[in-house]
Amino acid sequence: MPKNHAKRLMLAVFIFVLLDISILAINYWITYQMSEDAVVINLAGRQRMLSQRVTKVLLQMSPENTTDQRKLLEQELHLSFNMFLTTLDGFAKGGTVTSGNGKPITINKLHNTNSQQLIQQTNLLLKEMIDPWVDYVKNNNSISNEIIDQFRLQAVTHNLSVLDLMNQLTFALEQDSQYRANLLRLIQTIIFLLALINFIIILRGMYQQTQQAMVMSEHFNTLAMHDALTGLSNRRHFNTQLTAQIEKYQITPENNHFALIMLDLDGFKPVNDTFGHEAGDE
Repeated sequence: MPKNHAKRLMLAVFIFVLLDISILAINYWITYQMSEDAVVINLAGRQRMLSQRVTKVLLQMSPENTTDQRKLLEQELHLSFNMFLTTLDGFAKGGTVTSGNGKPITINKLHNTNSQQLIQQTNLLLKEMIDPWVDYVKNNNSISNEIIDQFRLQAVTHNLSVLDLMNQLTFALEQDSQYRANLLRLIQTIIFLLALINFIIILRGMYQQTQQAMVMSEHFNTLAMHDALTGLSNRRHFNTQLTAQIEKYQITPENNHFALIMLDLDGFKPVNDTFGHEAGDE
């Protein structure tokens, strides 16, 4: 087998292994990406519920509430609105948010331009609620009835708009996740086709190697069994054939008759001795 052919075959095997590893890596990445996308999409869906819960709590809060009722409503407002803003900020910048099971989870910044625009629009709509809320959380101030009235007005005014923006955000995340998954699957398909083509090249190379090995084996067998000068069978071939004929005759002598003829040239040795083997060969 030529050395260059062997190198090409080894290169094809190396590329095949590399492509296989790439397919496995893409499978892992698709699984990881879809898992990450599912978390973010679920969080975006939760934003819709939180925005409605905040509005509902604000509508329930009034001066007629008892102390216990007021305390429970403030706790629910704090939990819902704070979770809404933290998640929104996590979408915009990345960071740690509260997952659906109440445990902290780290999410990456959303790089989709449309998603970032929707987040900015939501922040602008809720600016008159967010700024007082940040001051309240930072300084641990009590929530006055005036602030509650301001929050209630903003929540009712922008409730449907915020809900629509969160619906659009969820849809945009779903579309972005589907696009990335389809792109990765396309790349995976292309790599698979390349691996298949490369595998065919390897099979072809191995077939050629086998054919060449058979040709070389036959060639060496011919050299081993025939005289280099005349091309006639040599003593080894003669012995092999004679043994085979004897074995056939011993099995079925009636169908395997054969004859053995010996020829000799008188006075040939002096030709080699006098003029040399080359003259004798001629």
